[in-house]
Amino acid sequence: MCTCKYAIQSSAKSKPKPRLRRSSSSSTWCSSGGAGIYLIGHVVFKWITVHAFSVVRVAAAAALLVVIPLIAETPALVQLGVVALLIACAVVIESVVFAESRRKIRAELAPH
Repeated sequence: MCTCKYAIQSSAKSKPKPRLRRSSSSSTWCSSGGAGIYLIGHVVFKWITVHAFSVVRVAAAAALLVVIPLIAETPALVQLGVVALLIACAVVIESVVFAESRRKIRAELAPH
């Protein structure tokens, strides 16, 4: 009975709430810089294969690299949100810009 009473008392104590920790500078460079380098890789590959240049992806990569000093002192979850938001914006812009060309290609390939 004594051990049960002790377990109830110890669980009733208030535990400190976890706080968001600030991430290190290297994790900021890896998350934002890595995504920027990935987008630049796509631009280079597209240029080598079909000689087309994606301005949206270059702008997104530049934005990811520019934002590094701004998000360096924020929690890691905020950094991840900013990176995801910038990439999602690039995807939405590309979807809108190339909607008509996708529609034409689908119409040509559809069986008549």
